[in-house]
Amino acid sequence: MTAVITAIEIVGADVPLCVDLDGTLLRTDLLWEYSVALVQQSPKRAIELPFRLLSNRAACKRFLVKNVELDVSTLPYNRDVWEWLLEEKSSGRTLVLTTASDQIIAEAVAKHVGLFDHVFGSNGETNNKANNKLVNIQGKLGMVYDYAGNSEADLPLWRCSRQAIVVNPSVRLEASARRMSNVTRVFPRSHNFASTIIRELRPHQWSKNLLVYLPIIASHKITTKSVLWHSSEAVLAFCCCASAAYVLNDLLDLDADRHHPTKQTRPFASGDLPLSSAIFLLPALLVLAVGIVGTLSWRGAAVITCYFGLTVAYSTLLKRIAVLDVFVLAALYMLRIVTGGLVTGTRISEWLLSFSFLAFLSLGFCKRAAELERRAQADNPVQARTKKDRRPYIQQDLQQLFINGNVCGLISALILALYIHSEDVHTLYRQPMVLWALFPMALFWFARLWFLTRRNQMSEDPVLFALKDRTTLSLLAAAMFILFAAS
Repeated sequence: MTAVITAIEIVGADVPLCVDLDGTLLRTDLLWEYSVALVQQSPKRAIELPFRLLSNRAACKRFLVKNVELDVSTLPYNRDVWEWLLEEKSSGRTLVLTTASDQIIAEAVAKHVGLFDHVFGSNGETNNKANNKLVNIQGKLGMVYDYAGNSEADLPLWRCSRQAIVVNPSVRLEASARRMSNVTRVFPRSHNFASTIIRELRPHQWSKNLLVYLPIIASHKITTKSVLWHSSEAVLAFCCCASAAYVLNDLLDLDADRHHPTKQTRPFASGDLPLSSAIFLLPALLVLAVGIVGTLSWRGAAVITCYFGLTVAYSTLLKRIAVLDVFVLAALYMLRIVTGGLVTGTRISEWLLSFSFLAFLSLGFCKRAAELERRAQADNPVQARTKKDRRPYIQQDLQQLFINGNVCGLISALILALYIHSEDVHTLYRQPMVLWALFPMALFWFARLWFLTRRNQMSEDPVLFALKDRTTLSLLAAAMFILFAAS
């Protein structure tokens, strides 16, 4: 790829079309992509990043390119822009990729796209942005050019261009571009920023936080208004904390998600949400979560902080250690129950802790088994992509996962039976014999769970599956009726 040409070489040719890379051809910013990848691939070197950014941005970009591996084939490209460039190229147009990103990565992208005649990028000393980019274009291509860009840094280039093409603009940016240039084409935003933020927070996962209510349900305090209110505040705090964990997890799993057949549509992976938005999302959600619980109980605030810390450890390391990853998942669910007891001052019985932990272990093994079952049913290209998630399990582990999960489910049901037979139950229920109906229901539910998993009819999130499954919801309603009758 030749990066340097002279104005003489394009005399008599059509007006060249200069195209920006970050936010225009790509739906992401490569500086942020490299920064996130550096944190994951070389955490020690990531400490240098802020100082390098402050000293020389172009040198920092060269530092990132030299120290980070980035797969340009999986980056989120703007398909509408790409198709338009194909049309322009087929008409014989000279296409130039001009970007503030480093020359090395710009050439890699240009090679992957296969449309550009020339590439102008930052060279490690000069940042090819705004006026620097304008000088570069005019010095190498001449004074007449068309330019496609997406940000306020492109305003000087639009002002001097023959035609302006505006990509993914805000209302304000589009108006500014029209005032100073001849805007001939606009590629509008394909999504709403607010709705994308909500999608990244994954509110459909918040139903798991209802586990906070379990201690006051088990102790028959659910009708006490103050206790119910405090539990509800804790649920809200866990919703914020869990969403912060999802934001962090999506950043750390960016490459793996882009290789996954379904996770590649997540906001960060698809480019719908800029990586820079994590700067305000993460701290805002964490402060809100700890602040809410802290007003109720400092112990609750400590537990929810531990929850987030364990989530970080899981996302960065623990999920790659077989069996331990399942125990960590179960512990994350248990912390919700523990917090529910702490913020309301409710004692959590050993029976509830034992039953819940084993039940969540069964669901954790179910999650891993479902992932392996789905991988076994997939074709070879998808198998190759899912290997990028670096899970510690292989197909030979499937049988052991089924054994572990079934055993945990059966022991969990057995603990329920032992609890019904214990003396503790008489303090809460007038008719404890009625509770024996719960035992076969629990056995049935776990048996059905694993039958569905073996038939590859289980989603990769068994908890969410259970919350949407009609049979499970019917059993839950029947269980509530039984508990009421026993009381």
